[in-house]
Amino acid sequence: MSVQNQNRNVFEKAVASLSGVPHACACPHCGQPAGDDDEPVLKRGAIVVAFDPPTVWWRGCHVPLSPTEAATYAFIARRGRALVTEIDEFLDSIGAKRATRPLVLGYIRRKMVAMGACEPFQRLGIYAVRLQVDPDERGVTSPVIGLKQPRYARFSPPPNAR
Repeated sequence: MSVQNQNRNVFEKAVASLSGVPHACACPHCGQPAGDDDEPVLKRGAIVVAFDPPTVWWRGCHVPLSPTEAATYAFIARRGRALVTEIDEFLDSIGAKRATRPLVLGYIRRKMVAMGACEPFQRLGIYAVRLQVDPDERGVTSPVIGLKQPRYARFSPPPNAR
């Protein structure tokens, strides 16, 4: 057996053990087979981030971020950390002003803490921030690679909607 096939088998076993379902192409949460209408999402601990359009969930609850805040959070979550200059350039690219960076990060922080999440960003000196996340139900904070969710599920009302 080639090294590539061995790596694929190890990956499929790892996905199956994480999800509790025997089929590696199935959703780790519900067991449904992945379809063409699925989109990749980023899961780090208790946070799930979708990228088109940027949407953030914490422990299954939709976080009510503005489009600018959600896009900024998704930008930082993608790498796990970001320099202040990178955040400023990102804000420029989406049409926001660089001067709003402290406000945007503060609004994200306030909304996440109000929901019960931990502080979303840790300062790394004066030039960078690192993403902080709460552990998920298994106590894990590392990112899950290859997670997909149905695209249509994002447009359903959030579970905590009144």
